[in-house]
Amino acid sequence: CHGPEGKGDGLVAKRGFPAPPSLLAPRALAMKDGQMFHVLTYGQANMPSYAAQVEREDRWRVIEYVRQLQGVRR
Repeated sequence: CHGPEGKGDGLVAKRGFPAPPSLLAPRALAMKDGQMFHVLTYGQANMPSYAAQVEREDRWRVIEYVRQLQGVRR
């Protein structure tokens, strides 16, 4: 959905669905890890919950991946 670089230009946007926000935008950069975990778990706006498809530990790994895309150092 967010595209390979997290810019919001993934396949769903190319197929006519509303584009998700860029994971590189200031709002996403300012989100705390716990907030991202909540969104992955419960969904937000057009994004559904991924709790049933993605195990808890893997959701944390997704956040680590997003932080790498964002260039956030830990």
